[in-house]
Amino acid sequence: SCNMESMYTSFKEWHDRTMSLGDPRLDGWFLMDSPVPSTLLSILYVVLVLAGMRWMKGRTPFDLRPLMVVYNLSMVVFSAWLVYEFCVSGWLTGYSLGCQPVDFSRSPKAIRMAKTCWWFYFSKFIEMLDTFFFVLRGRFELVTFLHVFHHAVLPPAWWWGRQVRSSFAAMLNSVVHTVMYLYYGLAAMGPSVQPYLWWKRYLTKFQMVQFVTMVVHGMQLYFIECNYPKAFANAIMCFACIFFVLFANFYIQSMYRSLKDWHDQAMSLGDPRLDGWLLMDSPVPPALLSILYVVLVLAGMRWMKGRNPFDIRPLMVVYNLSMVVFSAWLVYEFCVSGWLTGYSLGCQPVDFSRSPKAIRMAKACWWFFFSKYIEMLDTFFFVLRGRFELVTFLHVFHHAVVPPSAWWGVKFVPGGFSTFATMLNSVVHVVMYLYYGLAAMGPSVQPYLWWKRYLTKFQMVQFVTIVIHGMQLYFIECDYPKAFANAIMTLACIFFVLFANFYIQ
Repeated sequence: SCNMESMYTSFKEWHDRTMSLGDPRLDGWFLMDSPVPSTLLSILYVVLVLAGMRWMKGRTPFDLRPLMVVYNLSMVVFSAWLVYEFCVSGWLTGYSLGCQPVDFSRSPKAIRMAKTCWWFYFSKFIEMLDTFFFVLRGRFELVTFLHVFHHAVLPPAWWWGRQVRSSFAAMLNSVVHTVMYLYYGLAAMGPSVQPYLWWKRYLTKFQMVQFVTMVVHGMQLYFIECNYPKAFANAIMCFACIFFVLFANFYIQSMYRSLKDWHDQAMSLGDPRLDGWLLMDSPVPPALLSILYVVLVLAGMRWMKGRNPFDIRPLMVVYNLSMVVFSAWLVYEFCVSGWLTGYSLGCQPVDFSRSPKAIRMAKACWWFFFSKYIEMLDTFFFVLRGRFELVTFLHVFHHAVVPPSAWWGVKFVPGGFSTFATMLNSVVHVVMYLYYGLAAMGPSVQPYLWWKRYLTKFQMVQFVTIVIHGMQLYFIECDYPKAFANAIMTLACIFFVLFANFYIQ
């Protein structure tokens, strides 16, 4: 009991001393004589939200659409009015974006700014209705930690900085709320308005930009002399940082949910015959493997810098000649499962059946895709041999981009028209790896490699042929998705330009 009395006495002394330092112009204004009522109202808000969610559990949600339209559009007008008041009482009539001391006088303009700050503070209690609307409508998934924390913390926080230079943050927040409540008001009007609300995706970004702007604005006080208490600017910057992190987390989670929904929907359209095949259930692992490839190449070059190169000539001979056999086998598989047994160089739809021939083509496509990861060893051999000049942008870009790109073709169209490009690429790789294998045997073989000069031209001819073949779909009717042909032609054009640049250099 004595301890409680002592604590109460200490708190009352601190409270009275602190209140004596406050702006005397606000004495007697509603909720302004002590921070306790504001804090208790915020606690009551949290209690009522939790109680409301428990009470609504199992009950039929209320249809509050007409009320929400009126409320949200009223908040648009109210927030816009606050912006206007902040502007005419200071921010467009003499206030500086740099140092702006507080005008504690009783001039009409100074009193108008103080009243505007009070209305901004009081609006935070009105905005708590957002949560109760969610609860009464049964939208519990919207009553997140971010939402409740935001509405509970701001009113007592703004009580302490209810005026002064902090009004820049208050004005900026009012601008954001004008846009935000406009969206909510229009969205509450029903499905007929949804097509015009494409800008919803920018709302969270807009709020995050607001917090960054507050921090940048507040940081000025560390670089300029200003008759303004840094404590208030620090508090606002701290809140801005906290809310930025929370809103960024919300944004990332929303993006993840949207991406997952898109991912699941896209995967449901894939070829069901490939379900469960290695790396075929999602485009994420192939993409991550390509990123890992780039990271390992960069790390390997850094690690090899200053070290003696490895002599791996015997290994390279075995590897390259094995790739010749593998690439030749792919050419054979593409031919016997389609290109020499009925496929047309014109329109060639995909055979999605489970016939042995169709499955054989799908497997050939998968092995072609997987071979692109095996071919990444080319780069690591260059790195281990210290041949950094061969690890060019063209080389790394080619090996990093092709595997995840090929994944989409295998997942959705494992056969048909576009396998012409994969077969042709396999032919090129037979010749290319044959050259690499022979070159790795040493100087004695070099006189027989006079045809090296034609390798780059051969690859460029490959890309031109792929584009010419793909262009047919613009002139013929064909039951084959143009999107995949367009993607292959785009990559062929990109690689043609890169290989042509390499050839010219």
